Amino acid sequence: MARRISVAFSNMVNPDWLAGGQYLYNLLFAIKSSEMNIETVLRIFPETPKENYQMLDGLLDRVLEVPHPLPCWVGRLPGVVKRRFSLVQYFEERELRQGGIDAQFLFADSGNTPSIPVATWLPDFQHLHLPELFRAEDLAYRANFYPLAARKSNAVVLSSQHAFDDLKRVAPDTLPKARILNFVAQIPADVYQADSEAVARLYHLPDKFFFLPNQFWRHKNHKIMIQAVKTAKKEIKDITVVCSGGTHDFRSPSYFDALLTEIAVCGLQDNIRILGRVPREHFWQLMRRSLAVLQPSLFEGWNTSVEEVKSLGKSIIVSDIPVHREQNPASALYFDPRNPDELAQCLVKTYKAKMPGPELELEESARSQIRERTRVFAKTFYNIIVELAN
Repeated sequence: MARRISVAFSNMVNPDWLAGGQYLYNLLFAIKSSEMNIETVLRIFPETPKENYQMLDGLLDRVLEVPHPLPCWVGRLPGVVKRRFSLVQYFEERELRQGGIDAQFLFADSGNTPSIPVATWLPDFQHLHLPELFRAEDLAYRANFYPLAARKSNAVVLSSQHAFDDLKRVAPDTLPKARILNFVAQIPADVYQADSEAVARLYHLPDKFFFLPNQFWRHKNHKIMIQAVKTAKKEIKDITVVCSGGTHDFRSPSYFDALLTEIAVCGLQDNIRILGRVPREHFWQLMRRSLAVLQPSLFEGWNTSVEEVKSLGKSIIVSDIPVHREQNPASALYFDPRNPDELAQCLVKTYKAKMPGPELELEESARSQIRERTRVFAKTFYNIIVELAN
């Protein structure tokens, strides 16, 4: 039997970026449930509280405390300056070596321990496609950081072919070590036994509603949803979109307030319900109870909501962008994410054609496929790590 490989993972659990924690949860779940020959070790920094990674309980073999890593740009400093950082690097590498770590899987970080191989996950290259959403200094940072991280890493993990094509633009010399890993969302075992109608009543929702589970960030494109609901309301007075997710956009702090103002100006306070963050057990039932999930995003690396729809078994109205086509969810209606009239037509068509509640055929199909999809996800990751460790 092959020796078990010890892999240290970045702690991606972050209240300001829910998808990062979900990504790590889904990956660790796939490794455990598929019985891959990997020891899962979470890298944490000194004094990190347990609640920061509590959602990973039961999926980790152990936790390893390491010093705060050095920024990857340190490697570009003159030698006399760089030596001042060498002690920090020494202690980081010592902790990893004493911890028996064979390889590392880090989020957007190439690490500072040359003798311990690193696979760096670069989720997307949004700055190439939507530069208007970034400050000039952020664009300059990403223009330098992404190629540097890719070149310093032993492997570059990407979530989609679209991201691979973007890497080709910024660091074509790193393509031989790039690997595509499509993640698979996991569904709690008790989801299908819960009462979705009862959960909808907790939030005083109408019988028919659409569910948009996105953080309120500009590229998530809530604005087009508001414009589409305004148009659709002319035909269906009670049309309703229910939104969940964090309301703070760290790049555009005033964005959420601007959306609220637009909703009020359009007189849509009763048509667009904003719940903020909801418990995960409620999240799944709101998804099941909805007429369809709505995903209007302008850009994604590999969208979590689309993967959740695929794993759960639910219809989706989704923006027609390359990654969403690559994800290929069943029973999808696509629309131009910059055309609110197209989205309005999709909303009206779906509202008239569908009844609320679980879609039993889609759920059954999803349940029959998720075990194999998860196995492929885990096996692909395992192959990347074996290649890395060797």
